[in-house]
Amino acid sequence: MLLVVRVDLRPLVLILIALLAVGALLWSRVRQRSRDRRDVGQTLELVAERSAEREAFTQAILDSTAVLVVATTLQGRIISLNRAAEALSGYRSDEVAGRPVAMFVPDDEQADRRTGGPLPGGLPASEEHHWVSRDGQRYLIAWTNAVVRDAQGEPRSLVATGIDITDARRAERAARSAAFREHDRLAWDATHDALTDLHNRAGLLDRLDTMLGDAGAAPVAVLHLFLGGFRAIDEEYGHAVGDQVLRVVAKRLGDEVRGGDTVGRLGGDEFVVLCPNLPSGLAATTARRIERAVSAPLALDGRQLASGATAGVVPNLGDDAATLLDRAEAALFEAKRDRLRDAPLVPMPALDRGAAPVHPREAARLSSLRSLAWPPAGTDPFVETIVRLAARACGAPMAAVTLVDVDQQRFAATVGFEAVDVPRSAAFCAHTIVGDQVLTVEDATRDARFADSPLVTGGAHVRSYAGAPLSVGEAPPIGALCVFDVGPRRLSAAQLTALEHLRDALAAYLPELGAAGDREPGRFSS
Repeated sequence: MLLVVRVDLRPLVLILIALLAVGALLWSRVRQRSRDRRDVGQTLELVAERSAEREAFTQAILDSTAVLVVATTLQGRIISLNRAAEALSGYRSDEVAGRPVAMFVPDDEQADRRTGGPLPGGLPASEEHHWVSRDGQRYLIAWTNAVVRDAQGEPRSLVATGIDITDARRAERAARSAAFREHDRLAWDATHDALTDLHNRAGLLDRLDTMLGDAGAAPVAVLHLFLGGFRAIDEEYGHAVGDQVLRVVAKRLGDEVRGGDTVGRLGGDEFVVLCPNLPSGLAATTARRIERAVSAPLALDGRQLASGATAGVVPNLGDDAATLLDRAEAALFEAKRDRLRDAPLVPMPALDRGAAPVHPREAARLSSLRSLAWPPAGTDPFVETIVRLAARACGAPMAAVTLVDVDQQRFAATVGFEAVDVPRSAAFCAHTIVGDQVLTVEDATRDARFADSPLVTGGAHVRSYAGAPLSVGEAPPIGALCVFDVGPRRLSAAQLTALEHLRDALAAYLPELGAAGDREPGRFSS
């Protein structure tokens, strides 16, 4: 018997249709999400590409401009340099990334930066200072500083744009000088050096008076500069070349100093720089930097010339202008003496002995010299005291007791320097011992006997000398008690008398030093 069962499939069909509908919907959403992800990815890629394009476009703009552009962190560390900044500094951007931007700013100008300006770290919105390139060149740059902020307005970094105004400032100084000169010729001539157009002593005093009045408690430093090798250049190549050298030095000084500094020439081979707002801790650094700049070789008319420089620098200690200039001059002499001490007189080749005079009783003189057990192995306190008193009485930075042997002059005691023996032909005291009076040389460069001496033309830079002949009993002089200086000068009658009295005291003491048998063997020639 056939059993027929009727099953109602409609609910199953409805369920299947519902499932298919749900599946289709889910698939549609999956596809949509896939498309959305793809669209987002494409959008992000497009944004990234456009961002990279914008960065490349921005960098291309920055690299195409002649303006210097430097990006730094808020702490002043370099992020990037544009092409102009790379060219001027001599560094690639990736070489200096992460290093402090202050690496380009001279030490003595650091104090002028970050002084309560409105930008992070006290940086001013605009400033002028020098930039030092990789090869040591200095450029005066006018900077404009700005803050880069994020979307929330918070500072993220700093960007500085700069223009090289070295030539413009030089032209500005020349134009200002020309205008002043034309406006009041008499005032110009009274306050300026005719050769270099720098301030002369009167102009420097006027400027220094103004600085001291304006400074209040702010520091003011005065630098006094001496050109050690200038006189030799002037005498060998003539005054025309010498004048050119002085003009080059004046230009170099103008390029080295800050905008508010004043450069002057006192005449001859001496210059002065007035530096307002320069802390004493940076004054010596400034002096050494200027020495190096001025000492650099220069080419004139096919000649390669060089004139060494020595600078003395002093801070203001409540002095008036004239006193401050005098203190700077004293500091220069001290610097010369220190340099001489650090680099003592080097052994020089023996010259023709005929260049030095010989005492008429030379044999008796040498016999008297060898009869003494002197100089002793150690320093004699009395002799050292005499030398110190001679330096103090004559106001000289250096003093000595010398002994003149057959071919050499030896230093038995010194103050203010350490010296090696020098040839008799180059010695000042070799001329002193042939007389019985104090020998004075006010300016050795103008004295035919000494102008070509290595002591004058070399690193010692001896310019003035006074020596009292030193004898034992009635014998001819064996040496001298002498003082000398690195600047031209004339001793007063009282100073010369004091030198003679000290010489007499030393001469009376010499026999107390002992007999020749106690002398160090081989000290003197036989």
